[in-house]
Amino acid sequence: MLIGFKNRFHENDLVGALIAVSTGSNWIHTELIYPDGVSVSSWAQTKGVVARPTTHTLKNPTYWEVYDLGRFDTTGLDAFIRSQIGKGYDWQGVFFTYGLPLQKQAWDKWTCAELVYFALVHYTPVDLPGTQTAVTPGQLRAMIKKAGYRRVI
Repeated sequence: MLIGFKNRFHENDLVGALIAVSTGSNWIHTELIYPDGVSVSSWAQTKGVVARPTTHTLKNPTYWEVYDLGRFDTTGLDAFIRSQIGKGYDWQGVFFTYGLPLQKQAWDKWTCAELVYFALVHYTPVDLPGTQTAVTPGQLRAMIKKAGYRRVI
């Protein structure tokens, strides 16, 4: 299992710039990357949680960092992810976590970092602190790096 983090300069668009300014980090997106070439995350553009070919999302590796989370049984993770496909995008979380440091989120919708963090903490052996209620892509990237996971791209 891999985890990818997208730098805002990938598309250099207004939304990416706003996320970067409000979070204080150039890391604006994260997704889980399965070995079979499928990536899962929540995107504003798709209005929520979707699974897409990794080649569709990881178009220019120059602007991504990808870390190897190791091999583990993904049965619980897979069931959780399948149950979340189609859930909406968490605009409340963007405003209250990215815009204001209140760490509030909608419990039936996800930002990319909320989804990936929750999935990793609750359904995998990935070594992350499980105490946060909401995270940004930059915060999640810092946790992954601090835990010592190896960067592969």
